[in-house]
Amino acid sequence: MAAAYFDSARMVEDILFYEEQIRDAIETDPNLEYTLEEHQEEVEYLKQYLQEREEYIYAWLRCVNKELETESTTVGDAAFLLVSTPCSRDRAAEACHRLGGTLATPLDEEEQAQLTQETMDLKYDDWWIAPSDEEDEGHWTGLNGEELPVTFWVEGEPYEHEWVNCAVMEDYYNGLWAAEYCDYFHPFVCRLEGE
Repeated sequence: MAAAYFDSARMVEDILFYEEQIRDAIETDPNLEYTLEEHQEEVEYLKQYLQEREEYIYAWLRCVNKELETESTTVGDAAFLLVSTPCSRDRAAEACHRLGGTLATPLDEEEQAQLTQETMDLKYDDWWIAPSDEEDEGHWTGLNGEELPVTFWVEGEPYEHEWVNCAVMEDYYNGLWAAEYCDYFHPFVCRLEGE
């Protein structure tokens, strides 16, 4: 697996090895445009970046390889899957289809309230849902272009920008909807077909 070559711990060891070799030169070079402290801040930033990048790669691979962690729930007569494996919005929609459903849109206050509670209990910040304005900027619709029967946007949302075209239920806003970049990785909610 290609991800096996991205070992952030080994890369950090290499960075620290080389950083130690050049530290004395940085301290004594009067022509440098940065200080030793600035250099060390950048080294810390790079270490953090590598660790976060490794986490991102493994999350992406879990989604691509269909290694999905799911929990089922019902609201009234409707059945849902809460998929805690983070994926991009398009991958989330594909995964819901593979699981026998569609990326969900809460259709009433009962669904919104219960899905909010259950997603917040799972301790993730944002959850993909279906609404999007990818087809027509500023006109938010369901997964197949259908009009939304009701919306639960937080005040000031949806944020209108040509690159921010997908919706999440956001933990910070107690499950209210917010616009999000579609390529970000989040867990997601599927509505099962025929339910």
